[in-house]
Amino acid sequence: LSWMVALLPYVEQDALYRRFDMAKGYVGNAGPAGTHIRLYQCPVGASSDPTTHYVAMAGVGADAAGRAAGAPGIGYMGYDRLTTRRLITDGTSNTIAVGETRFDVGSWARGGPSTVRGFIPAEHRPDGDGPPLGWCSSMMRCGMADGSVRNIRRPTPPDKVAAAVTIAGGETILWD
Repeated sequence: LSWMVALLPYVEQDALYRRFDMAKGYVGNAGPAGTHIRLYQCPVGASSDPTTHYVAMAGVGADAAGRAAGAPGIGYMGYDRLTTRRLITDGTSNTIAVGETRFDVGSWARGGPSTVRGFIPAEHRPDGDGPPLGWCSSMMRCGMADGSVRNIRRPTPPDKVAAAVTIAGGETILWD
């Protein structure tokens, strides 16, 4: 199951959260996983499907989600790794935890690439758009590691996005 399931009690969806059986995984929770949650969709591209337009950033590279804590280029979330505030040496206000996407939109309840992805700079187009992140409008909404929300305007160069999705790269990010 995805990190979005764990978030349910904090976004006024506690009753839905209680319907999940964590021991059964995604397939065993088809009923509650099929629920549409508007909050998990981009306001511009929302549909009635149980999909999400937000992905947790695993770091830089296609394999970022599978790398261990402390590995170079990792981001805020990954598979089977815990990220503490202490590990975020780039600063929590400079680290993108969750970003908006319009590429390969998947179920909000499914763990894996549907909700956790690495950033691949070579796939980021010059207009500032490209998987895994994607603008639904002229701005991309990002949840930062400090809990704030930042609207990032396009185009944003791939090196700037790469710096923002890592937790300990030592880069300085100058937003607007």
